[in-house]
Amino acid sequence: MLKIIISIVNHLLEKSKENLISAKLLIDSGFYNSSLHCAYYSCLQLIKYVLIEFHDYYEFDFDNDSTKNKGGTHKYIIGSLTTAISINITAQKANRYKEDLNKVKLRREEIDYFPQKIIKTEDEASKVYQKCAEIHIELIKIYNL
Repeated sequence: MLKIIISIVNHLLEKSKENLISAKLLIDSGFYNSSLHCAYYSCLQLIKYVLIEFHDYYEFDFDNDSTKNKGGTHKYIIGSLTTAISINITAQKANRYKEDLNKVKLRREEIDYFPQKIIKTEDEASKVYQKCAEIHIELIKIYNL
């Protein structure tokens, strides 16, 4: 059982790194909307890694607890991170990351479900990528990843 948990945790970290790199490559290739998916999910995967590795969460916690929250798994994961990292950084900074992630989440939903809302410029895609990269950098610093 422990090997399975370690494998899941390591997979999340590697997948997170891969998705952030992919987001940049997609922007450079002109695939702006796909880049947003990769950037957003890279953050979610890194957050899940941090919560499992450093804050005693388990993979099944996300599905079980998020259904009680009525906000969905992503909202639960983002909220859990805000609470967890408030120990290491100011609450104001933690809330800024929560706001940034929720904006990226909303933008991802818009491009998925509303064709008129797609990302049309490299500048917009780069701004989303930058927000996600900043969250990565902060988590890497906090947790010495």
